[in-house]
Amino acid sequence: MVEGAYGTGLAYLPRSAKDLMPRLAGLRRQGLRRLAGLSRSWDPAEMALGIAAINAHYNRADLDLPSGNGAQALSKADGRVVVIGAFPGLADILPHSAVIETDPRPGEFPPVAMDTLLPGCGGAVVNSSALINRSLPRILRLAQTSPVALIGPSTPLTERLHAYGIGTLGGLVVHNPAGLAAAIRAGAGPREFTRYGRYVHWQAEK
Repeated sequence: MVEGAYGTGLAYLPRSAKDLMPRLAGLRRQGLRRLAGLSRSWDPAEMALGIAAINAHYNRADLDLPSGNGAQALSKADGRVVVIGAFPGLADILPHSAVIETDPRPGEFPPVAMDTLLPGCGGAVVNSSALINRSLPRILRLAQTSPVALIGPSTPLTERLHAYGIGTLGGLVVHNPAGLAAAIRAGAGPREFTRYGRYVHWQAEK
């Protein structure tokens, strides 16, 4: 989590933050621009910190966007929707989707299935952790003829992403950063973040 002057940004941390802990004092003295530059790093923790800083810039507390995580935009897609990274409420919003997970459960598919499932699919709903693990460019190439939604707390709410073929952005706008920080320290997950903000979505103009 990174708190800026006008907004708060989150990003999925793929491993322990212990490597960043000794550097926190110095990182706190850097502006959002410098922190955002870490998104180019190949270190997963630095990458996550950079994405969180980007979100602290774009996901402003005063952003006026409709509520919802963005997945609903593909609920009436023409064809089967591929979901990369399950999310709360998936079964209700997209009951017949094909779910791809790193550690698939029965009925789900492994990441290697993207090459088969994404080309020509009815649509793709992509968890924003794909920004941190750098799989998003590949996903967009495979699904380039299909509508795509990027959703989750790590999504930067900026129209610049529409230019890459992402029609719907679903992200988090935080209204109580102090409460959210305490909740994250206590181990809260994305389902609980709505107590401290709201999920909103932004669709590209047609």
